[in-house]
Amino acid sequence: MGTELVDDPPARWSWFTSDGRFRTGALAVTYLAFALAVSWSNDVIWWLRNDVPICFATMRYGLLFGLYNALAAYAVQRSLSWRELRRMSKWAVVGAVLAGFAVFVTLRWVGDQTVMPLLGGEPNYPSDTRFLSFALDNTTYAVLPIGFGALLHLLEAQFVAMRRQLELGHLQRLSELDMLRARIAPHFLFNTLNNLYALAQRPGADLGGPIHDLAELMRYVSKNERALVPLQEERQQLDRYLALQALRFSKPMHIALDIDDRMDNISVPAMLLLPLVENAFKYGNPCDEQIPLRLSVYAEEDLLHVTCTNKIADHGSEVGVPTGNHNLARRLQLLYGPLGRASFLSGDDGIFVAHLAFPRNATTEPHDLPGR
Repeated sequence: MGTELVDDPPARWSWFTSDGRFRTGALAVTYLAFALAVSWSNDVIWWLRNDVPICFATMRYGLLFGLYNALAAYAVQRSLSWRELRRMSKWAVVGAVLAGFAVFVTLRWVGDQTVMPLLGGEPNYPSDTRFLSFALDNTTYAVLPIGFGALLHLLEAQFVAMRRQLELGHLQRLSELDMLRARIAPHFLFNTLNNLYALAQRPGADLGGPIHDLAELMRYVSKNERALVPLQEERQQLDRYLALQALRFSKPMHIALDIDDRMDNISVPAMLLLPLVENAFKYGNPCDEQIPLRLSVYAEEDLLHVTCTNKIADHGSEVGVPTGNHNLARRLQLLYGPLGRASFLSGDDGIFVAHLAFPRNATTEPHDLPGR
């Protein structure tokens, strides 16, 4: 199962579906508004051109004219969408223009020459007007609905493409997070097994407790699929890890944990503290009395800060930042974007400092991606 980055928020009505297309209701409202706008504009133009007050007959014809435009625009949009779905893009524009023009001219011919007389009005063109002449005369009028339908199609296509890009990015983030988490489990297992092997060489060694701690730790590392866990849970696993590490050393370890119990319920990324401390053991000296391994977790404004400092060991550390810290920094970036920051510094005084910062009030995964 994959790691979930996004908890879907409560559904809210929007103009677009989850795949970026217009909802049916939104499309109906859009075309209704377009029809009313054309109708009102037609009435105003009639009034300005003829200096005749707007009356019921004018408004009635304006509504019919708006209906012609809306239906023709819808025909253009549906034609473009239909041809796009069937990969008939070569003639998509030509076919859509012809479809819109045919719908507009036919509707206006029927409406102006047949419906209007039935409603008690006069036909808009002389009764002996031929259809071809009527069609040619309405060429310029058809430009508006054709353009509006094409515009809506382009707008929808942009939202569909945007949605696909976001979903692709979302899936890539999930895959990368799963890959990073998959690397952690064998890494901890091999290191801890080496520790148990060293302990088993000692006469009379009791491996019952350490093996139980290892089992619980590995269950947390390999079975936990949550992106965020309470800080208290991370602290419990850290205590198990430190107990296992204590078996390796003949000298006492000097470790200072500065974690306020009042922050136990704050959500943090799973496997946050363990990689920091594990790298401090691997490349540092946890038995140094003067410079102990120190792990601090504190809140500052809206950010939670995690700082780990340790004495760099004399037995040759890696140049640069250990891989575990690289992976941890990448996980913070995937979970929080620019709000998740990580820095790793090796000072001239022989002290290595790892510092992480991320939003402290995240109770679920960040909503930087749209819902599914």
